Order: sequence, then structure tokens, then C-alpha cells
Amino acid sequence: MSSAIWRNVRGLGWVVLWVGILGGCAASGSRKPGADGGTNAVDVIRPMDGSVGRIVRVQAPLKFVVVDYRLNQPPAPEQRLVVLRDGERVAELKAGYIRRETTVSADILSGEPRDGDEVRIDEGAAPVAR
Repeated sequence: MSSAIWRNVRGLGWVVLWVGILGGCAASGSRKPGADGGTNAVDVIRPMDGSVGRIVRVQAPLKFVVVDYRLNQPPAPEQRLVVLRDGERVAELKAGYIRRETTVSADILSGEPRDGDEVRIDEGAAPVAR
């Protein structure tokens, strides 16, 4: 008799497991309210921009930073860069010639960059004279 009970309990356990898995998958869908208040909006996926880096080291007394371009294309030497923090422009840089694997040095031209700030190519800047 006890083996019949354990078979039923084991079978019930599998049912509970599958209901939990399927219920969790259905509930985890990321639906956000649309403009009309419904839940038909789709998440926005932004493509990677090949010119984005992050400041990993600031040497303010020597007026340079180290920028990591781990997943992106690093800028050319002498290229003007802009530093953004929370979407606001906070500093300007000039890409240097010193490069190691995924990092690039850059001179601080103006502003006060911090570790973690986003670095992008300054599209509107005139070429830097040597």
C-alpha cells in the first residue's frame, strides 16, 4: 500500500513542478504599459554603438584618463571625445596614442571626468591641431 501512495505523491510532485515552471515563465514576460494604457508595448533594444567607452581611471593631477572600450571600437589617436554623466556633458578629452588591449589613454582638455563616466566620440568637434 505504501508504494502506491508514494507513486501518487511522486506523480503529484511532477504536476506541481510543471505548473510552477510554466506559470513562472508566463508571469515573467516583461510587459509594459503602452501609450494607450494597454500592455502591448514592446521593450526597446538599443544596438551597441561602436564608439562608447567607460572611464576606468582618472589621473587629474596629470590631466589624463584611461578609457575602456572592451566591447567597442576605440577612437583614433588625436580624436576629440566627450564625457557624459547621466546624459549631461561634463568634460572633453583627446584620445591619446597609448593603447593596451581594450584601453586607451586620453588627455583631459576641460571639465572633471570621474570613474564610470561614459565616453563618446564628439561628432561636432573640429579636428585637433598638433
